[in-house]
Amino acid sequence: MFGNIGKRDATVSINKQTIRIAAGGPQSARPPMIDLPPGKYQYALKVAGGPARNNSIEIGAGDTWGVMIGPGGDVLPLQMY
Repeated sequence: MFGNIGKRDATVSINKQTIRIAAGGPQSARPPMIDLPPGKYQYALKVAGGPARNNSIEIGAGDTWGVMIGPGGDVLPLQMY
């Protein structure tokens, strides 16, 4: 599940998929989501007007993660359950 509390739109590319995350917090009752099988994934975050940032996340079986993009374009991954 993705959220963006920044002032610029962002995209996250992970597992050959690109997800657009609108700026300014939740825009709908259903935020952008992606289902991935367990494993370690490389991702790239691109905030409008800034360079791409690359990192990785490891997802276990049954995990649910929230990924929040902050005002400075930083990524805060939060394991929800």
